[in-house]
Amino acid sequence: MSDLLRRRFRDKLPPRPHSMPKEPPATGSEQRTVPPDSLRVIDLDHALVPDAGSLNSRFAPDRPLIRLTLALGSELSNRTRPLDAEERGRLLALCPYLPLHGCDAEGGILDLLSPLGNAQFESGAPGGDGMTTAHLIEHVALDLASTAGGGVPLAGATCSHADDPALFDVLLQCEDPDLGRAMALLAAAAVRDLGAETDRTVTHTHSASLFADLVAAGRRHVVTEDVAERRGWTLEQARVALEELVRLDFLEPVRAPLTFSSRGGVLFRRCRS
Repeated sequence: MSDLLRRRFRDKLPPRPHSMPKEPPATGSEQRTVPPDSLRVIDLDHALVPDAGSLNSRFAPDRPLIRLTLALGSELSNRTRPLDAEERGRLLALCPYLPLHGCDAEGGILDLLSPLGNAQFESGAPGGDGMTTAHLIEHVALDLASTAGGGVPLAGATCSHADDPALFDVLLQCEDPDLGRAMALLAAAAVRDLGAETDRTVTHTHSASLFADLVAAGRRHVVTEDVAERRGWTLEQARVALEELVRLDFLEPVRAPLTFSSRGGVLFRRCRS
């Protein structure tokens, strides 16, 4: 079994080759250690967040939130323009319902997706502060989690840290913490990858749809061959999607017992929450 399948990825994202550093920084002030075209997950939690209601009145004060804390590389922080046609196509292929999102924030999600853009938004402060990218991650996470959860509307918010503006919290109110955590990480990976030369939209879409299917069916374990047959994918596509769910800390690989048919000898089972 490869080293990839032995490790847990709660503090990491599905990686691009040669793009993700091996260890997270100690604090957000070390943002300079994040590759310019990437981001680093500082923390991922499901807990009560004091005063979150001031960010979104839909947050219930007695319900825990998914909180994804990120440090952004300089290129991602400087994204303040609307998406170009290729980026928009990638994003809408993954999250087709994004244009339907309501958002009161200045430079909201519709401005990012508009082919013409918004002049006031596009001419934002030179060297953006990262809020545009963090805000987009929030909406992608909301879309992915809502779709995977059967279309249940979810609430979210994004903010920077008062004591360290280089750090951002993406907050999601999601009843299923496994779903919320996994889709928050997948959203961060998808937004990170928008400007990459290698288009990973199909991989991210497969991961999200497989996640939704496994949750809906209540399946606790699966093998690569089963996924490929059920979904009409190649074995390689099935393997990649399953390994993405390992990185998202939803599945873990174990040696397959003789009762399961797997040429690779690996059984993927759901992690314990």
